[in-house]
Amino acid sequence: MEQRLCNRCDNKVIKSELADYSYQCLECDEDLYVFETYIHQSQNNNFQETVKELNKIVPKENWKEQPITSLNEINRYEELYGISTFDFFNKNKDISVIPIEVQGKWINTVDTYFNFGGKITGINC
Repeated sequence: MEQRLCNRCDNKVIKSELADYSYQCLECDEDLYVFETYIHQSQNNNFQETVKELNKIVPKENWKEQPITSLNEINRYEELYGISTFDFFNKNKDISVIPIEVQGKWINTVDTYFNFGGKITGINC
């Protein structure tokens, strides 16, 4: 939702009753020209519009729900290599059998998990 706000006090303005002015700020008690105001879109609306636009261009398989997607990926690595994430990070077990590329992906996946609010209790420690 767009709102026109006062440049000075950031409060909502209304249409001016005076012909020479476009808007009036009740907070500043002044009539204003259009350049003394700005349009503000609520962040929620901006976000929703951005998501709609991204949905048009980004393939569906690239949309992932976090942190559950990263947790599932972490669990997949643990199952595939028979090692817990705790042991992987602390090198309690031989990780040389895990390709370097996979090690990097595993680390990035754990980082993504925590960045999106994942809890340590969700990971096999």
